[in-house]
Amino acid sequence: MSSEESLRAAFAAAGQSHVFAHWDACSAEERASLLAPLSRIDPARVKSVFSRSMADHASGSSSKGAIEPVRADDDASNPEKAGAWADAGLRAAANGELAVVLLAGGQGTRLGSSAPKGMYDIGLPSGRTLFRLQCERLARLQRDAAAATGAATPVTVPLYVMTSPFTHAETEAYFEANAYFGLDAASVTFFQQGDLPCFSESGAILMKSKSEVATAPDGNGGVYKALHANGCVADMRKRGVKHVYAYCVEVRARSCSPRSAVRRPPLSREMTFSTVSHFNAIHFSCHDAAKRADAALKTPKREWEGASLRNGKTLANNLL
Repeated sequence: MSSEESLRAAFAAAGQSHVFAHWDACSAEERASLLAPLSRIDPARVKSVFSRSMADHASGSSSKGAIEPVRADDDASNPEKAGAWADAGLRAAANGELAVVLLAGGQGTRLGSSAPKGMYDIGLPSGRTLFRLQCERLARLQRDAAAATGAATPVTVPLYVMTSPFTHAETEAYFEANAYFGLDAASVTFFQQGDLPCFSESGAILMKSKSEVATAPDGNGGVYKALHANGCVADMRKRGVKHVYAYCVEVRARSCSPRSAVRRPPLSREMTFSTVSHFNAIHFSCHDAAKRADAALKTPKREWEGASLRNGKTLANNLL
């Protein structure tokens, strides 16, 4: 069976045979451009994900199980323990056990810019962009870790920057043009998040053209698959990484401070996280705004009833 025939069979079995509706009208080049993305899609899986999502939305409950607020094992903001947490974090960095994952696939469209969010001028007197701020703070952490532990060689904390097809080339060029903002270029890895086909409300995969599937980035939740698919997890293991600090580029938090490198989510309101099942992290401010919106609905939703339907497109600043 040819690749075309096997793909036709798979998509037909998932009720998506219409993706081949214009096959006969396509040129050889257009057929090749259609088969390439279709070969990367598991039609049964994506249809199942879509169907489950729609069912959850309609029922107002999550099929993945109940959720509950996160429970902290300890309070890293306790001044009596702050020094110990900071020392532990600096040791982890100095020992090569720490890595940072920066989620930076989005464009600044809501800010009136098509450039990657990390390149946006946020109006600081210094003119620093978010990318520069995050990298300079990471460079400072490396220096602090070396000084605190008396490291004989420079400390390196590898940085993995998740981009999207819309931001990848521009992000790489920006880092290169700015000499990686003082970081070791060999320890900065750019990898692209995946995408998913777009569906109509009736459950049909949407076509952008007769030979193109309409797709969209798979969101921050796709970071786990993307880290594996792009060899980042293998690289972490090779380096001996034990702790991964991950956050969104637009989160205005102190990038990977010593305590945050080893702590559980603290208890203060500004840095509190809710969770849905399988530890999808949701920033408190997003959860709080959504809770108020749910309460104002014509048919109000309870706090955790509404939260169970939201596990994407939220600011996340979490420790994996």
